[in-house]
Amino acid sequence: MTDLLNPNPLTAQNNGICPGSIDDDPPPPVTPLILTRAAAYRQCQTLKALHAVAVARNTEAYEGPHFEGQQLDRVTCVLVDRSTLDPLLPAVKPAGAALVLFLTPEMEPSLGTTLAQGPGCMNHTTTDLLHNFTFHYWDFDMAGIRKSVWLWDKMMSDLTDGYYACSCEPADGQAPDNEYESHCTWKAEVVPVVMVSGETVAVGGFWATEVQIFGSQAATSSSGPNWKPYRIFEDDEMEAAALEAQRIGNYPWYLQFHELEPDWHVTVPGTLDCRCRAS
Repeated sequence: MTDLLNPNPLTAQNNGICPGSIDDDPPPPVTPLILTRAAAYRQCQTLKALHAVAVARNTEAYEGPHFEGQQLDRVTCVLVDRSTLDPLLPAVKPAGAALVLFLTPEMEPSLGTTLAQGPGCMNHTTTDLLHNFTFHYWDFDMAGIRKSVWLWDKMMSDLTDGYYACSCEPADGQAPDNEYESHCTWKAEVVPVVMVSGETVAVGGFWATEVQIFGSQAATSSSGPNWKPYRIFEDDEMEAAALEAQRIGNYPWYLQFHELEPDWHVTVPGTLDCRCRAS
């Protein structure tokens, strides 16, 4: 069958590893493999089973504030062991996680283009401005409307774990214990991502480069417990944000698309963790 990537950077020549350091040349692009959903499900029964779970989850009415039991236009995010997606993924690195995104049908035309771009990273607050979260996202161009799928930073950290390594050696002329003058080598591998929309499946991923990993760490320096909203916003801004949260909810983008701007709709999908863990 066709390999995961075309051309496939996971070759015997580099064993699927690129330097991935800020000082290195950019790694080779990860070109997604595009399959029909029927063909992908014939090759990988696990993916078909996961889709059935996602469909069942998305047709259930969500009970929660501001939703009133409505059926939502949802995206589902699933973390799985990479090995469970054989033979869609080449067995270069069977250990580690893989990400599967079951998307809404209108995202199908831009599936391959979006996956090839890799994820971005950003921070965003709750409506009341009291909390700030780090997200990793993919943007889909929908005829002038930008639809973004945001994933929690913790989920992305679990996904990329094991796909990069950093080793440091003393620089020339330096004592072995001089960590400030040591030379560090970053090794990155492709983190596998599968996107499903309509009748199309895109199989690809992104390199876990130093830029990708350290960019996430930099973003979290001003999110989570490091977020200090009262140092940034005036009291009247905080009061207005609290009233807006009462009107639309504090997490209006969770589990459904929310119009952040007229031409920008965003969602944070629910996540299913289907990885096997040793007891």
